Amino acid sequence: MTGEIDEKLTAKQQEFLAFLYEQAEGESDGIPPTIATLARRLGISRQSCGRRVHALARKGKLTVKPYEPRGIRLCE
Repeated sequence: MTGEIDEKLTAKQQEFLAFLYEQAEGESDGIPPTIATLARRLGISRQSCGRRVHALARKGKLTVKPYEPRGIRLCE
């Protein structure tokens, strides 16, 4: 992430996206996390995590492949 604040995102969405970028930089295997894994790491429910993922996808920050367990991809 470039460090710029995106005014279209809420504070929680910005925090969530920053966390995803940190996770992506730290993964050497290149396998994206599942919703359940993200939720556990962030201390939120899977439903809340899923809503955040889909909100970011609608705003063009992520792509989500339906019915794929690890289908979350960051848009660059």
